[in-house]
Amino acid sequence: MRYMPDCHFNNMVRLPNWQMQEIVIRMLNGETVAGIAAHLRTLGQGVCRQTIWRLRKKYEAYSHVNDLPRSGRPTLLTSQALDMIDTKMQIMTKQQEKNLKNTYKFVVLKCHSEPFSKGENN
Repeated sequence: MRYMPDCHFNNMVRLPNWQMQEIVIRMLNGETVAGIAAHLRTLGQGVCRQTIWRLRKKYEAYSHVNDLPRSGRPTLLTSQALDMIDTKMQIMTKQQEKNLKNTYKFVVLKCHSEPFSKGENN
């Protein structure tokens, strides 16, 4: 019988940094790879043993498990520009919400102030 790993590559989910760090802490505390995988499985976080081994190798090579820089063209926006865009989006969202509320109030008041005539919808 052919060996099948306990994870399926077509259903892989990206692990958040905090979960990768938790796995490394458990490894540094002496837990086995199988024990860590079993613990995460009981929590409903199916992480296969191969993923844990990869994290161990990455930690041994780089002393951290955070994402490494990706290849490709770097962003042209500075962190200050990204913060400014985020602030503008929040302001715009608040203004849109205020406009929506004002429109709703206008429609409600208009509907209640004008009597409905039978001839309009016939």
